[in-house]
Amino acid sequence: MTKCPICNGSIKFETKDILSTYKNHTKAIPQSGYYCEQCGEAFLSPKDLTSNKKDIADFKREVENLLKSDDLARIRKKLHLSQQDAAELFGGGIRAFHKYEIGENIQSKPLDIL
Repeated sequence: MTKCPICNGSIKFETKDILSTYKNHTKAIPQSGYYCEQCGEAFLSPKDLTSNKKDIADFKREVENLLKSDDLARIRKKLHLSQQDAAELFGGGIRAFHKYEIGENIQSKPLDIL
């Protein structure tokens, strides 16, 4: 796609800061995609939409005062636990820690405290 289907303007692939709001907190989160240079419309692929999933999850964790995904992975590895071992030990299902670490799910406060 080289022309905007809305205004026929030129589009180009770039990363823009998009404001994300969660519980009255707002943060600029980078979002890659194709943007029209004339009307500003965004055209995002499924890959573009998931590229910042971890950043959005970590923003929500920050608001909730929870450990970020990289912190969870660092602590789990320091304890010499696989993701499956950690899920069995702390609960949450066989793939729970994988989902926490990629930003698909956010851990509960009790798990965070453990």
